[in-house]
Amino acid sequence: MAARLDLSGGSVRLTLQERTYQAVKKALLSGELIAGQSLTVREIAESMGTSPTPVREAVRRLLTEGAFELLPNGTVRVRQMNDEQRQHARDIRIMLEGLAARRAAALATPEEIDAIERTNDEMKAAILRGDVKRYCVKNMEFHFQLYQAARSEVVFEIIERLWVQISPFLTVYAIDLVAHQPKKVVKLLTTEHDRIIRALRRRDGDEAESAIKADLSQTFESRPRNALLPDVGRPIGAPTSLAKVKELRVARR
Repeated sequence: MAARLDLSGGSVRLTLQERTYQAVKKALLSGELIAGQSLTVREIAESMGTSPTPVREAVRRLLTEGAFELLPNGTVRVRQMNDEQRQHARDIRIMLEGLAARRAAALATPEEIDAIERTNDEMKAAILRGDVKRYCVKNMEFHFQLYQAARSEVVFEIIERLWVQISPFLTVYAIDLVAHQPKKVVKLLTTEHDRIIRALRRRDGDEAESAIKADLSQTFESRPRNALLPDVGRPIGAPTSLAKVKELRVARR
């Protein structure tokens, strides 16, 4: 974890424990942490400039939420997902995020739709620059702006929990696409986003739901070549090598 994680938080009223939890969760959502990456509480605490105690509590919460896995040696690993687990996650996301997109088509304000479109444009620019980290952040923002416009706290919280689990894998997927052939994948990664924006402006819930389902489906059509996933040659409990993590972190930059 070379980059220092932000502990500033959005509100001075948050406790240190909550700010630490939110910071680690943001690192998972934004692509700062990669699927299969092994970490210790001390490493996370040092990257945040805080003591191990609030980090330990944050890790405990994220373990129960399925974002981390506990290894036999006491370290934690960003969760890995095999093909079956990814398929299940995709199916659940399609249902929930399709519902949220349909609601957003009916409830989003013109200002919210404008903001979603700006975020999509920023995402396109990041892809063209080959900026994987920026792409991951803007893709997350696009989706979360859309789901917040659905005006359903319950649906949003469930979607966010799924994203915490799946985002580190999506980062690897993005590395495989954006870092190696950015100009060729702009259309692939943004066509459905453009459809969603048009559907929002027309208040077309069917089209918005269809577009988000297509967007999520194409993400998992094929397994990335460099995915940090369990395979035949490596037991599921085996930690990812530090060299492999560093290789992907360099590619992401």
